[in-house]
Amino acid sequence: MHYQSKEDLLLLSCARTDANMSRIKEILSSPLNWDYIIVNAQRHGISPLLYHNLSSFENDTLVPEKAMKNLRGKYYATLAKNMRLYDELHKVLESYRDAGIDVIVLKGAALAENTYHDIGLRSFEDIDILVREDDLQKAKRIILAGGYTLNESFSPAAFSEKYGCDLHYVKDIIIEIHWDIIRRRIYNLYTEIKIDELWKNAQSAKIANTNALVLAPEDMLLHLCVHLSKHGYNRLIWLCDVSEVIGHYDINWEHILKNANKYRVKAYMYYGLQFASRLLGADVPGHILQELKPNNLQTKLFYSLHKNVLFSNKRNILYKPLLKLLLIDRTRDQLRFLGEYVFRICLANFYRIMSK
Repeated sequence: MHYQSKEDLLLLSCARTDANMSRIKEILSSPLNWDYIIVNAQRHGISPLLYHNLSSFENDTLVPEKAMKNLRGKYYATLAKNMRLYDELHKVLESYRDAGIDVIVLKGAALAENTYHDIGLRSFEDIDILVREDDLQKAKRIILAGGYTLNESFSPAAFSEKYGCDLHYVKDIIIEIHWDIIRRRIYNLYTEIKIDELWKNAQSAKIANTNALVLAPEDMLLHLCVHLSKHGYNRLIWLCDVSEVIGHYDINWEHILKNANKYRVKAYMYYGLQFASRLLGADVPGHILQELKPNNLQTKLFYSLHKNVLFSNKRNILYKPLLKLLLIDRTRDQLRFLGEYVFRICLANFYRIMSK
């Protein structure tokens, strides 16, 4: 992957809370396409981070006033929206606490306050929470009593509960109740993530002015790297999350390696950590990446799918199955996946022909 334009380099340089200001200043000294920068910062969810880092140069005339005004507006809009989301999260967490249900706060809502340390820097559109599967039915009743409605068109209850991942509730905001971090369908049948172990490792945290739980940093990285694959590695903010967790916590890398092997997620971890290291300078030990790395043929195929991953939305019909195939650790499981995938295609075509 090669990012040669100054605009892309600026976006990557500003996509962290501890950015290299000398490097940013050097890039700003060149003529830049600010329309491109603004549009792509918004698409990648890093407009607040861009504002955070460029505000240091606000009085140096290096950033056009119009661009700075636009970014300032996006930062404060994110701050206002997140304040509303945290206010609602406070109510939800309190209701679950009163009902004796433990909750792990996931992704954006956990990261903005406790990792980015500025809730205006990390935008998030919904609230993701994890409950134990034994508490799911009770958790559903409580969220419904709070005025939320299950969006069946997005996550039908029968489908979601069968495959074990999330339920999508809507009111004026969106809350997703999870009881696992990966959906148990054909694409993800070959991982063995032990959700009970994630619960055992969970740590106490203050979120939305309420006592809650968050994943341990190593498990947080696991979740983030798995989540990256779900969205095709095409938004920078999710790599920012990986980089920020690495930069803000004392990561037990041997624990990462041990669990990647045990949970069969070595490829998920490798590509998430590798992208964060290569693009954002995340401090990932080289021997860890080497231990996680799939074979050369698989990595070449993977990178052929992602020649310009962050700045291209183009996807073909084979993208998802090929991506998932390359994320399976064991050869025998890859062959099994191929067999099941081809069988499903043949079966679907058979039913289509018979229905004519």
